[in-house]
Amino acid sequence: MAEAHEAVAFQFTVGAEGIDLKHFLYMYTIYLIGVSVNLSYDVFKALIYSGLRSWKLRCRRTLNSLHNTLYPGHPVRGIAWCGIIYTCYIKGHDPSYHIIDWIDSHIFRRYFAPHNSKVLGCIAFGAGTYLVLIQIRQYSLKILFSYHGWMYHEHGQSMGLGQKLWGGLVKLFIGRNPSLYSYQSVLPTLPLPSLDDTLKKYLRSVRPLYDDAEYHQMEILAEEFKQTIGRKLQRYLWLKWLISTNYVTKILFKKNNIRFSIRLRTLGIGLVGKICLFTWSITNNGQ
Repeated sequence: MAEAHEAVAFQFTVGAEGIDLKHFLYMYTIYLIGVSVNLSYDVFKALIYSGLRSWKLRCRRTLNSLHNTLYPGHPVRGIAWCGIIYTCYIKGHDPSYHIIDWIDSHIFRRYFAPHNSKVLGCIAFGAGTYLVLIQIRQYSLKILFSYHGWMYHEHGQSMGLGQKLWGGLVKLFIGRNPSLYSYQSVLPTLPLPSLDDTLKKYLRSVRPLYDDAEYHQMEILAEEFKQTIGRKLQRYLWLKWLISTNYVTKILFKKNNIRFSIRLRTLGIGLVGKICLFTWSITNNGQ
């Protein structure tokens, strides 16, 4: 009973004595409209520590997400880049070719003092250029990772010039100290097959299921699909492939959900039928 009592953080009881906060900062008694509250100090301390751990974990996840988004760059290098831009600007060497002055006069000068607006203009230009450089570096890595020729290289033989050049470029663009999901944004996307390849694979997969006459009919239908709605659907699929990391994830997710719901309905109908049959047999046996 003592352990169960200590596990309850807040306990409310109604009485004429008032509000009692027991085991919390020694013993205090607060009287208020006849409601008694018992608060355990150990459980309250455990709640505080749990909240602190949760916030620390959330902050760590946010920092990891920022680091993975900027990888192979780093936030510290981005801050250093902005500092270099500001230092060059105040020394009279404008690396932005008057872009900082345009940002200063058209955006920040309306809301801040002249000196502060120039600092903010340098920070905005530095952050923007650093993000552009990171995007170029990530896109270059994505193109380099799309090369699969090294997988077919025989062990023990000397590498060709193309493979050596590929390895050197990967080492040049790759970052240091990666985490688990650092390369998630630079992985190559799933390739989109052409309409002709899709139809050829479909016809090859259904060839054992039909005889010659039926297979010839399927070829006619495939050619009709290609000439009518197939190209339009291929363009829609290309747009989806262009704006998403994996164009088949949502389609497979919907398909699996539909299959699962159909199975659940079939299972439910089967169970209801078995229950009704069992009830009917019991009733007939009782009669």
